[in-house]
Amino acid sequence: MKHSEKTKKKISMTKKGIPRSHEEKRKISEGRLKRYGGKSKHSKGYILLFRPTHPFAWKTGYVRQTRMVMEELLRKNNPNHPALIKREGKLYLKPEWDVHHINEKKDDDRPGNLKVLKHNEHSKLNFPKNKGTGHYIWKKPLTNHPFICQNGCIKRSRLSIEQWLREHQPDHPSLVKINGIKYLQNGWIVHHINGKKDDDRPKNLEAMTRREHGQLFWRNGT
Repeated sequence: MKHSEKTKKKISMTKKGIPRSHEEKRKISEGRLKRYGGKSKHSKGYILLFRPTHPFAWKTGYVRQTRMVMEELLRKNNPNHPALIKREGKLYLKPEWDVHHINEKKDDDRPGNLKVLKHNEHSKLNFPKNKGTGHYIWKKPLTNHPFICQNGCIKRSRLSIEQWLREHQPDHPSLVKINGIKYLQNGWIVHHINGKKDDDRPKNLEAMTRREHGQLFWRNGT
């Protein structure tokens, strides 16, 4: 099969890893609209609909089906809901509001399986738990830690390295004293030496600046 010069150029760009422009992505989306009826599936499992005229559509023209189902549900049953905003005479779901799948199946967009939440509330609900090797472990500190996330948790690795540094290297530049207690500053990263993000033993941890961690990552990929 012979390809045109234009097609050959596109294939070459793809193989070289050159990212497509938003305009090119939109043209691909329009082609899928004709071929598949404008429906696609996201890598995370969400069903996507090609709706380029939607005020909050992605640059590729897609909108998550779950958001459109929730929009229609709220328009009919609760048009005064704070999650809605009027654009050109029609109510839409605000970008800062999320739609939660109760059974955690991202492609199950039945109205009874959906719940609308503010983004920070949704983040707390979906906060990562202990997923085993290759994932960070989070926990709620016993005290009011000054550098906890909005959901009230912190990476266990940070608590582990903090405690070790307080006991063995109290003058380490990564530590800052707040209310008489030393904490690991936000600008410092905790590196897992063996690459296992759930191995938070002090001997497997190393505190380094973001720049040092970035350089290490590009050298070793960990």
